[in-house]
Amino acid sequence: MENNCIKCNGSMQKALLNTNAAFCVQTTRQGAKPKLCNVDILVCPECGYIDFYVETPSIFKQASDEVE
Repeated sequence: MENNCIKCNGSMQKALLNTNAAFCVQTTRQGAKPKLCNVDILVCPECGYIDFYVETPSIFKQASDEVE
């Protein structure tokens, strides 16, 4: 699957974010059990646009289903 840049239509490439700590997303919905997910990054080499997305978005649906 090829991802195109939403700004210039260039071909997005996978990139890494170099941090000293893990970079992840956590659910914040009240009443949901905390779930963590890795974040993937795409970068456009043409214009520099960066797009972040979670590796497994389905865990956020599962977390919302757990809210009482």
